[in-house]
Amino acid sequence: MDVRRATAEDWEELRDLRLRALEDSPDAFLSTLAEAQARTDDEWREWGSGGVIFVDDAFGGMAGGFVTDDGDAMLWGMWVAPERRGSELAEALARAVIEWARAEGVPRVVLWVVIGNAPAERFYERLGFRPTGVTARLRNGLDRELALDL
Repeated sequence: MDVRRATAEDWEELRDLRLRALEDSPDAFLSTLAEAQARTDDEWREWGSGGVIFVDDAFGGMAGGFVTDDGDAMLWGMWVAPERRGSELAEALARAVIEWARAEGVPRVVLWVVIGNAPAERFYERLGFRPTGVTARLRNGLDRELALDL
């Protein structure tokens, strides 16, 4: 499965992918579909520029990463289209972010998952992520922080 780092030229495909993700899984993200739909083309061109976003060439999924102020890498925006679920794309995207973080020399990768989203928690735990004991109400419910030491 080919996963690559998105480029600035991919902004329209990334916009469409993000809008699709927000429509499909509104409780999984910190922004809303309405907020994303209100962005201008210039804002979409800048979206995600503070880190990296990985996609497959068919834009069937995405996962992003950035280095936090405390020096960890954050895995964010993970989403795979329903028709691509079960195809190993999610694992390829997550592993791309993990490898990017390792190359950045950060000590760990962290992410947030909505408590009660058992499939997502099992998926991340299979990759080696473990609960940190930290929870927060980020948007639509209680979320749990998971971390992978590198």
